[in-house]
Amino acid sequence: MREIVVLGGYGHLGRLCIRELAQGTSARLVVAGRSVQRAEALALGFGDRARAVYCDASDPRTLRRTLEKADAVIA
Repeated sequence: MREIVVLGGYGHLGRLCIRELAQGTSARLVVAGRSVQRAEALALGFGDRARAVYCDASDPRTLRRTLEKADAVIA
């Protein structure tokens, strides 16, 4: 698996998902949410394994852009 997007990845459950995915997969992780600052703060802890992106799941444009290269999505 190449890339997994976690929507709301910096929230309580999102953080748990990111940690488990980082330990259990070799996939690149995308921490996505409306607060890019919070997403970046979390992604930095995983080095080049994770990146942060702005994504508002209620906005089809940002959602489409975020998910276009994703192999899996956790929401």
